Amino acid sequence: MSGATWRPLPPSLDPQTAYLVGVLRELKDRSGLSLTALAARTPYSRSSWDRYLGGVKFPPRDAVEMLGRLAGEPPERLVALWQHAEARSSGRDAQPVTGADTPANTARQDAAPPRPASGAGNRSAATHRFRLGVIVAAVVAVMAWACAQVFGPPPDSAPSAGSGPFKPVPLTVGCRGDQCRGREASAMACDVDAASYADLRIGVSHVELRMSPNCAAAWARISYSSVGDRVTVQDRAGRGETATVLDEASTEQYVVTHMLPAHAPTQVRACWKPRAGGSRCTPWGRTPQTPAPGR
Repeated sequence: MSGATWRPLPPSLDPQTAYLVGVLRELKDRSGLSLTALAARTPYSRSSWDRYLGGVKFPPRDAVEMLGRLAGEPPERLVALWQHAEARSSGRDAQPVTGADTPANTARQDAAPPRPASGAGNRSAATHRFRLGVIVAAVVAVMAWACAQVFGPPPDSAPSAGSGPFKPVPLTVGCRGDQCRGREASAMACDVDAASYADLRIGVSHVELRMSPNCAAAWARISYSSVGDRVTVQDRAGRGETATVLDEASTEQYVVTHMLPAHAPTQVRACWKPRAGGSRCTPWGRTPQTPAPGR
């Protein structure tokens, strides 16, 4: 199984676990090893690796470290990511993480989506490291904030100006606004903080409007599609970016458009044009509601 044929992760998967699985998929692709080869080089069977990388079973820490070493990735970064995901999936970490909650009445966030069918399989190792670094930086920032809440500020620090809601440090992304036009979300690390702000289901097909606040850009994606289907992200001025489902292999993965500048989800929507004709669009994106405390 390669990056061009990863299937969408289970809809019920915890967002932090989705981050982790997405990183593991990239490391597996980078290593060039098949599942059988992974099983031969580690204590874990081929079927176990299939479950870990498919998001069916949470991977053990040793497996994550071993895959990191095989792909040439420093294990300490992966361990930090694994610990955060394990705490969330086990329910021990009840603190919400900005960007992990799906806006009200929208589809689940896939922060680390399967690689799209628009050529992402050719990304360089440098891009892989960039994305991983962004994700780990976000995790570290959140963990540092959580520690500050528990242990308080250092003795020589100035008192806080107030006790308002947590405002995370912006993520390091590859573009913003107009710079993102026509670019791929995953290559620019815009998918790290992305969420779905509107969606549309037609039979088994699922169309989503995705947006990154840090990149101020939006895109559309479709899963469980048919050959010839087209998906478009469109703004109120009629500008858009379109992707087409080209072959049977693409029907079992996300097909993703390039990005369109958008400073608010209400400025954009996603549209679906099936091969059989006609078209359907999601509502214009909805502004997310602030999660209730403790959610």
